[in-house]
Amino acid sequence: MSELISESSSTSLEKEIRALRLELNEFRNEVTTGKTHSLLNEFKNQCAGDFLNASLGNNLNSIRNESNECTMWDHCEPVFTEYFDSLSGFAIKGELSDDNVSSIRNKFGQMKERAAEESKKCLNCFQHAETCFETQIEMLQEMGFCKPDNGDIQVQDLPEDQISILIGDALSSAARVQILKALHDDAKSFTALSKLTKLRGGNLLFHLDKLQSKGLIRQREERGEYQITLQGLNLMNSLIDVTKAMSFRV
Repeated sequence: MSELISESSSTSLEKEIRALRLELNEFRNEVTTGKTHSLLNEFKNQCAGDFLNASLGNNLNSIRNESNECTMWDHCEPVFTEYFDSLSGFAIKGELSDDNVSSIRNKFGQMKERAAEESKKCLNCFQHAETCFETQIEMLQEMGFCKPDNGDIQVQDLPEDQISILIGDALSSAARVQILKALHDDAKSFTALSKLTKLRGGNLLFHLDKLQSKGLIRQREERGEYQITLQGLNLMNSLIDVTKAMSFRV
């Protein structure tokens, strides 16, 4: 009898040990998977930061060339460096969200306005820096480093005033939609846009200024080519879904 009890206890103990081993293995897998995801995210964020840091020198050299050996360069260089470093800092921490990028844009926009009051030459440098910044943002977004903040937005959360001002005003003209379509894939000169839209002089300039004021397009430099901004690109891509949903004829 005692031997039977002993065998039964041994079998029960073996089952408990096997169960514990299974639980331990599952726990290890979960921990390993969690660590793997964490390490991958850290690596991804570091790659984004390294990409931005590596391009900093090229951006500064490009802006310096635009300055035409301005005597204020030594004063402005730290300003531009901080501008790009702030983007790199968010990237390394995995915080490249729309809100954080917008905060950098707004801060830089304020500096740009003050620079415009000081000198036209200063404005050229700031516009060139802004172009470099937007190019980096577009590349980061294409590589999947930027995180949208509005994934859970609901209909009731839509900002009425901002939408009506941005879309209602900017897209109330077929000519402006045509300009955005023309700039969707490539930057174009004023002359090229004039040929495409059949608009001349002040008429075309009116529509370009309207789109620029809404942040949908920008001019690379004074009298340079026009190009669509990230906001303009997102808007046009969103309109594809709207067109499909509304069953418009295309």
